[in-house]
Amino acid sequence: MQATALRNRQILNQRDPAVRRAHHDELRATAGDAAKHRAFLLRTSMIQSLSGLLDAGGIVTTDSQRLPTRIDSICVHGDGPGAVEAARAIRTALEAAGHRLVTLPERV
Repeated sequence: MQATALRNRQILNQRDPAVRRAHHDELRATAGDAAKHRAFLLRTSMIQSLSGLLDAGGIVTTDSQRLPTRIDSICVHGDGPGAVEAARAIRTALEAAGHRLVTLPERV
């Protein structure tokens, strides 16, 4: 996730309009295609990060310290064409890794 954040910062600081346009075109293509969207999620380690968070029972810092944290919810943002598929992919991967996910009414 940190590598993705650094890459995003570089892109945001990019001043060349052609480079920015190419990146935006790539993002639009990814958001508009459910398979590309799912692959993007896997590639950017969202699922791996969430699974690691749950496995560790808390937040793991950049210097590998564990901060015990109660994890009650996972919020997935998105309203693009691949948003529902992304949420399903996250749920499927986390359940396959042995994590039990419940709906909000089940939790409260």
